[in-house]
Amino acid sequence: MQQYLPDGFRYAGVIAFSGAIFSRRGLSYKYDTPAPTFFLHGTADRLVPYRQIKLFNIGFFGSDRVAGRFKKEHYTHKILRFTDEGHTVAARPFVASFPSCSRCNGRT
Repeated sequence: MQQYLPDGFRYAGVIAFSGAIFSRRGLSYKYDTPAPTFFLHGTADRLVPYRQIKLFNIGFFGSDRVAGRFKKEHYTHKILRFTDEGHTVAARPFVASFPSCSRCNGRT
């Protein structure tokens, strides 16, 4: 992941791999400022929505949608989009950190 990060980047917040937020109130941060967040998500993820799935204000809001809100509100964040990749993005840190882990790299 280091090749994607700016020089001097320090982890001091949330790192979200292919995540989404479930909410019954939409995306609202009325009371608290969210922690600095680094989003990583495949744009073709079919398991966890990259954008959003929404019915009225109830929905799953994916990395693209949440990062858009962070940008609008000037919250500290960075998003790394993996074009045409699916949910396998979520396993990358485990495969890189634990190469012998059979559950992480698809071996049984």
